[in-house]
Amino acid sequence: MASCRSARLLSDRRGTDTWELFRRLSFELFSTHTSQRFRFAIVPMADVSPTINRGIAHMTSPAPSHEKFRASASVSITVKDIQKSLTWYQDVLGFGVERAVEHEGRLVFVGLKAGDARLALNQDDGAKGWDRVKALGFSVNFWTTEDIDAIASRIKASGGTLDSEPVDAPWGARFFRLTDPDGFKLAVLKSLT
Repeated sequence: MASCRSARLLSDRRGTDTWELFRRLSFELFSTHTSQRFRFAIVPMADVSPTINRGIAHMTSPAPSHEKFRASASVSITVKDIQKSLTWYQDVLGFGVERAVEHEGRLVFVGLKAGDARLALNQDDGAKGWDRVKALGFSVNFWTTEDIDAIASRIKASGGTLDSEPVDAPWGARFFRLTDPDGFKLAVLKSLT
């Protein structure tokens, strides 16, 4: 992937830094969503300039490359209070429980699912300190074919708080962001195409 240093800043009429949003979100998609054969990349300005029209950035796709192995991905996070996180992921976000593990009468692991998405919650043992910052520079993206606005409304009706309301992104998805009880950043997205 090319460096962003050669990129030119794009701004809309209100002066919003749309290139920064585009850069940050397109990288997250590139780094976390590659198993779906969507390839988003940040390219040098020389490669993009013919496709820039009145300050609107258009995504480009690099040439396909051979995969060295086939895989699917799931995410596993360590949480401070597994019961609190389980309740939030079930009641607010809408995940179902696939399996749970107890050790010495305490819940220590829960496998969650929402369609093809899998998320594992692990009880933190506190060995690295209870107040440590988690999930810095990390985001989990959940792609869906369902109505993004309806999902966002259901989350808010269930007591959840969105970090951003649903919006159509210039790279072709409608999405919103939210944060879980441990500070993990999440996005729920739907392709506009």
